[in-house]
Order: sequence, then C-alpha cells, then structure tokens
Amino acid sequence: MVYIAGYFSLLPAFLLIMLLTDEFQYRTLRQQVIDGASRGQWVLDKLLVALLLTAWGMLSVLLVGVFFGLTRTPDASFGAVLAAAPRPLLLYAAQLLGYLSLAALLALLIRKSTPAIVALLLYVWVVERLIRYFLPDAIDRFLPVKALDILTPSPFAQTLDTVLGPSGALLPGQAVLVALGYAALFWLLSLAWIRTRDL
Repeated sequence: MVYIAGYFSLLPAFLLIMLLTDEFQYRTLRQQVIDGASRGQWVLDKLLVALLLTAWGMLSVLLVGVFFGLTRTPDASFGAVLAAAPRPLLLYAAQLLGYLSLAALLALLIRKSTPAIVALLLYVWVVERLIRYFLPDAIDRFLPVKALDILTPSPFAQTLDTVLGPSGALLPGQAVLVALGYAALFWLLSLAWIRTRDL
C-alpha cells in the first residue's frame, strides 16, 4: 500500500502549491503582515499545513492497509496488521513531507500555481533524471528525488538488483535522514526567501 501511495505523493504537493500561491494572488499574505503577523510565523503556519497533509496521507494509507489486511487475510488480527505498519508508514511520511517541502519552496519562488506545478513536475520527472545521468551513483543517490523515491521502493526492486546488480541507491533507513535533511533545508530556504522579498 505504501508503494502504491508513493505514486500519489505529488497530489498533496499540488494542493499545497495552490494554497501558497493563492496567498500571493489574493494578497492575503501582505494583509497578514500589515496586520502584524511575522513572515516567519507565516512560514511556520505553512509548515504545519504540510505536516497535517502528511498526517492525513499516513492515516489514509493506514486505513486502506488495515481494511485490506483484515478482509484479505483470514487469520490476520488487528494487532498483527498494526504491528507491521509503523516502519513503512514512517518512510512514506518522510517521502511525502519531502515532496511537500520542495513544492512549498517552488511555490514561494514562482508565486503562480500553474508554473509552480509544472516546475515541480519537470524537476521530478525530467531535470533531476538528466542530472543523475551525468553523475556517478556515489553522488546522485543523495539528490532529493532519488532519496525520496527510495523511501517507498518497488516490491520488484530486489529482484531487479539480483538480475542487474545493485543500483547504488541509499537504503531506506539512510534515505530517511537525507529526506528529512532536504525537508529542513527547503523550509529554511523558504523562510530566507520570504524574509528578503517584497510582498
């Protein structure tokens, strides 16, 4: 379930982009600053929105997984299903938070929803893949999207590694630290950008 949910990680990112860019389009951010709110508090509020979207994604995957686990396995107990859930769910949460953080940064840089969504898609599907093509595995495995994608690996990845040899990607446990580091970096860059820009 987590692997399948990984394909939909960009949908909450699109929602966050629209929420953030609407603040610029309708000038609500400027009004909040005029009314006395700080720019830092605004960024923290949007980080909270990203965390809530992450929690919503985790809960959705958990509920679907529990449903299928209990209905498709005759001898499964609720406790057994929940015992297997924490690690994959936490990996998925790190992946989703990473995509949301990247989306937030792009939304703040571009300030328009459609170009920001296109920029996110281009970076995830084209730009980083081109960059990875020219870099050795020892370096490209630390790029944001590659680190995020390894958090919800394909069930067939181990078979491919057996046939083609290991890919040089990070292990999921290592990728969590890289993903959380990128998430923190993206939010810090967002804070620095919003503090220096004219609203």
